Amino acid sequence: MRATGLALAALCACGAPLRQTGPKVGSPSAARGGVVIVLAHRADGKTGFGSGILLPANGDILTNRHVTDGATSLGVLLYDPKRPSYAAEDGGLGRYVFENEGAVTSAALVRESVLLDMALVHVDADTSLYPKLTVRPEPVEAGEQVYAIGHPGESVWSITQGLVSAVHNGLVQTDAAISFGNSGGPLVDAQGRLVGLNTSRLLGDVDGVGFARPVGLIQSFIDDSAEAELDLSSPASASTACTRAVEIASSRIAPCLAAFDFYDVRQDAMAEVTELLSLPEPARSVVQTRGTMLDRESWVARYVRMVQAYVADTRKDDLNSEIQRMADEVAPLTPAIKRQILAHIERPEVKGRLGHLYAATETDLRAEQLAHEQRRTGRNYADDGAALRRSIRMGVRVDEVVMVDASQAWVLSVGRNPDGSVYRDTEYWVRAGDTWALRLPRPTEAASAPATWPAPETYDDRVRVSRDLKIVWLLARVRQPDAS
Repeated sequence: MRATGLALAALCACGAPLRQTGPKVGSPSAARGGVVIVLAHRADGKTGFGSGILLPANGDILTNRHVTDGATSLGVLLYDPKRPSYAAEDGGLGRYVFENEGAVTSAALVRESVLLDMALVHVDADTSLYPKLTVRPEPVEAGEQVYAIGHPGESVWSITQGLVSAVHNGLVQTDAAISFGNSGGPLVDAQGRLVGLNTSRLLGDVDGVGFARPVGLIQSFIDDSAEAELDLSSPASASTACTRAVEIASSRIAPCLAAFDFYDVRQDAMAEVTELLSLPEPARSVVQTRGTMLDRESWVARYVRMVQAYVADTRKDDLNSEIQRMADEVAPLTPAIKRQILAHIERPEVKGRLGHLYAATETDLRAEQLAHEQRRTGRNYADDGAALRRSIRMGVRVDEVVMVDASQAWVLSVGRNPDGSVYRDTEYWVRAGDTWALRLPRPTEAASAPATWPAPETYDDRVRVSRDLKIVWLLARVRQPDAS
């Protein structure tokens, strides 16, 4: 796992459990009352559909993100056993929705998780009198009988029966038929208790292999405070837990990212930028202010959010833009400041200090970083969240732990690139009270790393990378023509 942007111990429902409200559910059949149809109206005029689960909070519904993805508006149909329903050959869900169009209630997307494929929707209706599924407190086991509820093949509020085939890390496998229309519906036990959120099935020549997200992950998504505590009790368990936490973009990943180290890196990099450029006033003060305007806690919070967005491939540009907008408000690069910087960097002695950075681009530097990383560790995939997730899902393990003393340890992490080739990374972990946290070693600390392992990335290495990127970004920004 890299500390730069990066890399599911089993997650438990550690927050307040979902409380039972409304009529009690005691069987799979009765559980249908807590299931809805989610309608996703799209820009091309088509309407997709899926299932949803009523939550205890009035109007809240849980479904899959892929059900709501791309929708320009959402609608929900609540369960009413008095309405006639139809098999697909008699008009199916399309006929059902048309005939009950007046009962469709508008809904809005509240929150979503790309990695968990979950979405929280709020419907403009009173759902307090509808049944709510009881969450089963104990996990399911292989061989148990389960039931999938949803709208498969346009057959609304249908129940299919099967067994739990296996319980994987983050997924319950079942042979209960899960088809198009089941997505976002519940997987329940014989008492109608919720054990999973129907999410996907294998396609192709494989039958009877469907998957549901377990209630622990459901709880963690619904209640942000319910995310599992990471096992940071030893260097090995911390490295493993952090890899899984980064994989799902957990909000608890700060100890896994050397986040406070990176704040210090940023500050030291700005000091080197200032020294290398030797800008005159007032440009010097403007550049310094832009680079150091956030306090430690604010910057770390934003850094964690950016890493989460990086892993999920969502909103990264928005977060970067947010920081740039803040900088432009506090210390704008006015036309006069730009002219002053441009004139200064053309001086021969400044060009000489900048060297290749004078004409480099951010793309050039990113390519250099990737090449260096490949030489150092063997990691060869592109610097993006999708490639990171593919790599983690190829497998990551801790091969060896070497204790320097009671408060410092080196961990050899071994994983596979998306192409199947193996990489080896050297991680530096330090004790912080009763837990361990990933850090960037200073050169003196890096000297204690095992000689046969890949050389660790040091604090000074990261300062240089950050400094160069800041300089190249600044030069590109001041060279941009001002909008007329």
